[in-house]
Amino acid sequence: MKRDIYSQLFNLVVTAGRQGISQRGLLGSTSLKSNQISKIAIRLEKSGLIARERSLEDGRWTFLLKAANAMNLGPYESNPCMRCQFEDRCEPGGIVTPQRCALEVHQQGLSDWVLRDYKREKPLMVTPTP
Repeated sequence: MKRDIYSQLFNLVVTAGRQGISQRGLLGSTSLKSNQISKIAIRLEKSGLIARERSLEDGRWTFLLKAANAMNLGPYESNPCMRCQFEDRCEPGGIVTPQRCALEVHQQGLSDWVLRDYKREKPLMVTPTP
């Protein structure tokens, strides 16, 4: 259960993209309370998965949450797993697996993503940024 909550919150942050999402904005997207979102965000930040930036929103201070590597994802930013609602349940031998990708039905899954990038003229290279 705990893993599901962390995965759900992390997926919402990743889905928000480079602009991020405020902790207040997450209140409407989850059934979590403000203090629960704050605790999870702090843990995700400590584990290096997200960055928290103080932000003023509607006259109140909040934190803007961004995926830690959102700027460095390169071609992987369009990876369908990042926006899949079943990501937290996707595992080998599970109900949802990479081999039985739920997004494949809509031609938005892993194989389509890999083939789309493979067909590009230049190979995609991810270079680390300092």
